[in-house]
This record gives sequence, C-alpha cells and structure tokens, in this order.
Amino acid sequence: LSKKISRIFDYKVQQGPFKNMLLSEKQYWGIGDHGVKILGLYEKEIQDLIVEIQEKEKYTTFVDIGGADGFYAIGSLINNLFKECIVFEASKKGRESIFNNAKLNNVETMISIKGIATNGAMLDLSSKINESLILCDIEGGEFELFSNELLEKLYPSNIIIEIHKRNIK
Repeated sequence: LSKKISRIFDYKVQQGPFKNMLLSEKQYWGIGDHGVKILGLYEKEIQDLIVEIQEKEKYTTFVDIGGADGFYAIGSLINNLFKECIVFEASKKGRESIFNNAKLNNVETMISIKGIATNGAMLDLSSKINESLILCDIEGGEFELFSNELLEKLYPSNIIIEIHKRNIK
C-alpha cells in the first residue's frame, strides 16, 4: 500500500509543513513509512510541534539528531521553515541517503551532514546551538548524549526528544 501511495503521488509529500518535498524511492530507514510521509501524516504531532515552536521562536537553524533519510532535516528546509539544517546520522548509508534526498530537493547547500552526535560534537556547535530547534531520535542514545553541561549550553533552545525504552541495570 505504501508503495502504491508513493507512486500515485510521484513520491511528493501532499500536505503539511513538508508539502512538495520529494522522497527518494530508495530509503535507508523505514521504507514502510513512505506512504504516510507522502500523505503528510508521518508523526504529524512532531511536524505540528516543529511548526508551532518555529512560528513563536523564529530560529534560523534546525538540528536533527538521528536523521535517518533526512525526512525532518530536508522537510525543515522545504517551504523556508528554517534557513539551514545540521543533521547528525551515525550510519554512512543514512548520510548518503540524506545527501541524495537533499540534492533531489535542491537544498544540499542549506544542509550540513555530520556523523555521530556526541557531547563534544554538539558543544562544537555552540555558536549556533542556542538559536536552534533541536529534534533528537537516536533509539535510546539520548540518555548518554544529553549531559548537564550540554543542556546548559543548549539553553534557551527548544529540544524535542523521542525517548526510547532501555534496560537499566
């Protein structure tokens, strides 16, 4: 069904803040989510929250930690929601997919693609970090990433973190 929806709409997002974003037929992460992305319904509450925060704060930079194929990274640049995006993705295949999707949407000059988001890598962004909206979805790694020092540096940025269950011993 997801493939059929994607083909019907020529891999173009139909509604929401990422409307008109093109999705590559080849995806590194979550190919089964393609159809809901095309319909503009993928994690709609997150998309809506990004827009709500951005309308209030008017940040220049969107930071996407755990970028996968770049849905949020590239989506943040579509329709001029943000001026630039810094995206962290641990997987080389994911970084390649983000670059290919950025190129497909003509936003490759507005996006900076980095590897693993470490505390140090985030602190290196200190000049931009407190004028950013940050989205983090790193499958449990968020507990290790966000130290007290980093959280102090991020202030007054807004941070959206998807929390994943983990085994605590």
